[in-house]
Amino acid sequence: MSHAIRIPDDCEFPQLHALADKKRLTAALQQQLDPSCTHRIARCRLLRLHYKPGLCRVQIKAKISDGSGRELGEQIYLGRIFPAGEGRAAFAAAQHADLLQPAFGRSLSFIPEWEMVLWAYPNDPDLPALTTLLQPDKLRALIAAAPQAVGLEQHDPPVTATATVIKHVPGLRCMFLVDLTCAQHGTHRVFGKAYTAGAGRAAFNLMQAIWQTSACQRGDFRLPRPYSYDAQLDLVWQEAIAGQALSELEDKAELPRLSRRAGEALAAFHGSGLQLPEQMNLAYQMQELQRAHAAVHESFPEHAAAFSAIYDRLLSAQAQLPPVRLTPVHASFKFSHILHDGRDLVFIDFDGANQGDPCYDLGRFAAYLGKMQAQGEITPGLAQRTFASFRAAYLQNATQAIASERIAWFAGSQLLSSQVYKAIKSSEATLAEQLLRLAANDWTDNAG
Repeated sequence: MSHAIRIPDDCEFPQLHALADKKRLTAALQQQLDPSCTHRIARCRLLRLHYKPGLCRVQIKAKISDGSGRELGEQIYLGRIFPAGEGRAAFAAAQHADLLQPAFGRSLSFIPEWEMVLWAYPNDPDLPALTTLLQPDKLRALIAAAPQAVGLEQHDPPVTATATVIKHVPGLRCMFLVDLTCAQHGTHRVFGKAYTAGAGRAAFNLMQAIWQTSACQRGDFRLPRPYSYDAQLDLVWQEAIAGQALSELEDKAELPRLSRRAGEALAAFHGSGLQLPEQMNLAYQMQELQRAHAAVHESFPEHAAAFSAIYDRLLSAQAQLPPVRLTPVHASFKFSHILHDGRDLVFIDFDGANQGDPCYDLGRFAAYLGKMQAQGEITPGLAQRTFASFRAAYLQNATQAIASERIAWFAGSQLLSSQVYKAIKSSEATLAEQLLRLAANDWTDNAG
């Protein structure tokens, strides 16, 4: 799958054009390997680019082979590009940090011609907690110093501690599970999330506020219990939930039943009375739509006409939508953030929760169902039954009446600005076309 990396026209780092050249990038990375190393950079590509004036970060994926050309694996590199003359000093400073040995090559490199300092995963300059988490002795010592911070008794510190990375978003966050063994308690598992630059404190305070609502304490909706926040490492510790995400559910026939419970629980969260900063209202969703529309027209003209036809219809309809009272919203209410533990559903990843339009969450749920249908994972009939079950349960338990046309508008809008746009950006042309046809047909209108 190809990914288009766009370099801004007014970018102050002209070396990005050389970085985007796979051959030049491969040659530059090869020079950074130890001369005695028998590994070769078979090929590589720029995965992600984050740029704003004065700051540039890149993520690179390299395929590694041996001398005979046999592929050995892959290595992720995280790079920071500095203004002219500043890279070498940054490289010298980075050498004093605690670094881990990667699977291949050096932990840290410097490419002078590009003023780029390069870290090899699992090293991440924005997530220094990783060097503690991925060293069992350091991790055990960290938890032994304060066992209650991860839900253990003070008198029963861990004997062993092992971390498994679940998801790493370079430069932003890393989610992991830690398995502990204790002399008295036996085995214990805890979920952790590493953040950057103090972002963990806000996330922890938000989760605590949600946890303390009466609706959560009654069990009307569930989230993993927040244990503690480690300010030094910017780590949040939470209860580990043993369950399966709805996105990975093997028996898709269970979706209508589980979605009914999801609708009840979401209505309870929306009605919890929690007051948060306002963000994801109707105006916010319109901005998301407009950004996606502009990007498609600028970079993907082959999809522009079909995208615009749906966009124009949504634009005309939004002014006529019946009003709604803002509520707390999850803000990322997708199937991978809804876990089934065998008994009940648990919502995870409340980091972006805010005060917004309740239909924002309903639309995200519907859009993911649309993606599943477009990919052939579920039939159209099952998709409609699932959404009908979810919507009916939500409306029966909601603290306010919500018009069906508002729900349908957000479902179509989220499908377009999220799933369609992602498919287009990822060059998944067939999926994009199927999603566009689905969005054009207002499929949720037939869902009960």
